[in-house]
Amino acid sequence: MTKVSTYHGSAELITEAGLTNGKALDIINLKLNDEPGNPEYKITKIQDVKSEPLSNSFRPGLRYLSIVVKDLDPYLKRIKERNIKLLSKTNPLTAPEGYKVIVLQDPDGALLEILSFPKK
Repeated sequence: MTKVSTYHGSAELITEAGLTNGKALDIINLKLNDEPGNPEYKITKIQDVKSEPLSNSFRPGLRYLSIVVKDLDPYLKRIKERNIKLLSKTNPLTAPEGYKVIVLQDPDGALLEILSFPKK
C-alpha cells in the first residue's frame, strides 16, 4: 500500500470527539494503488496503549483482513523487496477455484490476505 496522508489527533480533540478516553490517535491513510476510484484504508493507532499479540483463541477485535486486487504480482514483488515474511508455503498459492492468494501478518498478529480472482 502507498501512504496517502497522516494525521495526529491530540488527546483533547480525540476525547472530545468521543473516540478515546484521554488518548491521542495517529492515523495513516493508505491506498492499494493510484487507480481512480480505489478505496483508501485508514489505520489508527491509539498512543500509549500496548497491543497484545493475537492468539488462535476467539476474541473480539481485528484478526483477519482480506483485500482483493486485480493482479497479485506487483504486491508480491513489493513484499519480497521489503523482506516481509509470507505465511503461505507457496506464493502465490492457487486455490482449486483458480483464485490466487498470499498471506502475511501485521506486527500485532492480525492476518492479511491479498487475493486475486481469475479473469472472466
